Amino acid sequence: MGYKKSEMKKIILRSAVTGLLSMLFLIACQSASDRSTVIKKEKIADAEEDLTYSMNDSLAGVISDSLTLWERFKKESTERINDNKMRIASLKASIAGKADDVKADYQKNIAVLEAKNDELKRKLIEYKNDKKEDLETFKQKMNNDINDVARSLKNFKISL
Repeated sequence: MGYKKSEMKKIILRSAVTGLLSMLFLIACQSASDRSTVIKKEKIADAEEDLTYSMNDSLAGVISDSLTLWERFKKESTERINDNKMRIASLKASIAGKADDVKADYQKNIAVLEAKNDELKRKLIEYKNDKKEDLETFKQKMNNDINDVARSLKNFKISL
């Protein structure tokens, strides 16, 4: 019987050691898992921070591009309005030698075109990008109006 008791003690001891080692292994794995989770959370936080910086940089770039497009449009439109102004001055000079009755009609028509051109310049200077009218709509209207004045000046010059 002594043989069986010692055999039994060995089996119990092995089982206890195996159980203890299994528990230690599980605890070690859980700690590694916790460390892994902490590392993953840190990586996610870093990625979110990078994304925030990237979005801010992109937004700044878009705003900068938008301002650059506006400044370019404003410069080009101002040049076109000034070209119209020079054509108006040229027309005024060319009618100086005409008869008074013809001259009065031409001066009246030139004054209308000059007023339209001045109004376009005022609109360009006073434009604020608000919710009522977006930039693209404003640009389209402004380009159409400038082209209309230029076309009228060209046709007017031909009729002299």
